[in-house]
Amino acid sequence: MRFLITILFLLAALPARAQIADCDFGFDIDRQSSAFQSMLVDGEQKKGFWLSVNRAPPEIRGLAKYIGRLQVCLITPDGKPREIRRGGGSMTLDSPFVANCTAALLPDNRLLTNAHCYFDPDLVAAGFSIVQEARINFDYTSKDDLGAVRTYRVLTGPMAVDEDLDALLLQVIGDANADLGGHIPMKMRSALHPYQSLAMIHHPGAEPQQYSTGTCQIHRRQDEIDAGRSPLRHTCESIGGSSGSLLFDARTLAVVGLHNQGGLSRLDESFNGGHKIAMINEAFGLGFEEVGTAAPAASPVARAPSRGEQARAALSEALLEPDAETQIARLRAVIEEYPGTDMAKRAQSMLARLEDQQASALTTQANAALTEALLMPEGAAKLTALQAVARDYAGTTAAVNAGDAARRLEASMQAAQAAPAVQPRVQAAPRETTGQPSLRVCYVNDVRPPDAYLALRSQPSSRSGSRLRLLYKGESFSMVGPRQDDWHLVTTPDGMQGWVSWAKSRWITCP
Repeated sequence: MRFLITILFLLAALPARAQIADCDFGFDIDRQSSAFQSMLVDGEQKKGFWLSVNRAPPEIRGLAKYIGRLQVCLITPDGKPREIRRGGGSMTLDSPFVANCTAALLPDNRLLTNAHCYFDPDLVAAGFSIVQEARINFDYTSKDDLGAVRTYRVLTGPMAVDEDLDALLLQVIGDANADLGGHIPMKMRSALHPYQSLAMIHHPGAEPQQYSTGTCQIHRRQDEIDAGRSPLRHTCESIGGSSGSLLFDARTLAVVGLHNQGGLSRLDESFNGGHKIAMINEAFGLGFEEVGTAAPAASPVARAPSRGEQARAALSEALLEPDAETQIARLRAVIEEYPGTDMAKRAQSMLARLEDQQASALTTQANAALTEALLMPEGAAKLTALQAVARDYAGTTAAVNAGDAARRLEASMQAAQAAPAVQPRVQAAPRETTGQPSLRVCYVNDVRPPDAYLALRSQPSSRSGSRLRLLYKGESFSMVGPRQDDWHLVTTPDGMQGWVSWAKSRWITCP
């Protein structure tokens, strides 16, 4: 109850004549609220796998009408802005500041949500220690149908707080139970096991109501936590605004937990966090009743899963695959086995993203391998390396260039072997205006798109003569002749002679 005492004290201490601005409630999330929420989301976290609740099965929509968007207007004692620090970042928030969460309607017009929705530690530390006003929006399912939304004020003083469970019990002002026709079913399930399918109804980013499905499960590492402790690990994707959402067993729709924090990423070991509803029920005396683990007896014959449910389960299994190649194969299987379904469309989108990522990684690897091969000394080892790049990275531009370079090198080596041995003729070194030594070996260095190469030309000009060939990063040549302005006469390892431009120092390096 420490938070409750603290808040009541601060309310009493609020200066009577302090000029406090009105709370900006509404359905357009303000800039600073969105910026603050973005501090809570990891940059690598992908967009959540959820659907509009309007597309949910009837049993999910029946639960959703008792789950709403909670808006909490927080102020500083003097009404002035404060700097908030979180996760290494900082920003200045105006006072008042509206935070957004999700909450569920219980009997007696009570709301269950997270304690940090009222008492976020970083906001309290910055000075946002007073709840000026709070509201709950039910039936907010679409931005173009706000007429259906039912909004109620909420008492700013909490009925109960448990910091360890991050749980908060609030009181609605008005008879929401009567207006909405009830409350969430007061049934819970304490038995949890890894990979148990879940459903989560929430307002991610304070947006219209969504429900998480597919990848929404108990995390496989839940078994590491003693059954008598409250933490709950799950894979129901979320962002700021999802805090305070109930986690339902997907089969019985009994409540199993209360989501309270993110953490899920692309890493297989990552998970989101929450607390078991059984512990919260005991702490607050909410009146939830345990349901059995057996299948519900609504019908003596078990209903076969629909095609859409089968597709959703198949997509979920595909997305949980840690190996990229296996995941791609399973996504393709979803597309082939369930054509025309929403899950097949989602699988197609995810497959395209994965294939783009793989293609980009392959191109990077191919370019690195080509550069390494080109920098090798002339000879059999370099030829083998170039041939390996052409073979191992087939289909990439680097592979094509490696094949061309390998053929030129092989021809040069064969010509050298076939040539008769002759005594070298001593010649006077040609005079160079650049002061560079004759026959100095240089390399193509830092050339960048759109022309990521040096052109070997028949004349020292880009406007006259012809282009003989292209020289790519790492290819060598010898400086053999005079200089005209920025143009140098060079010879390639296979004996071709021409002019290259050295207009920028980074284009060529001469060790």
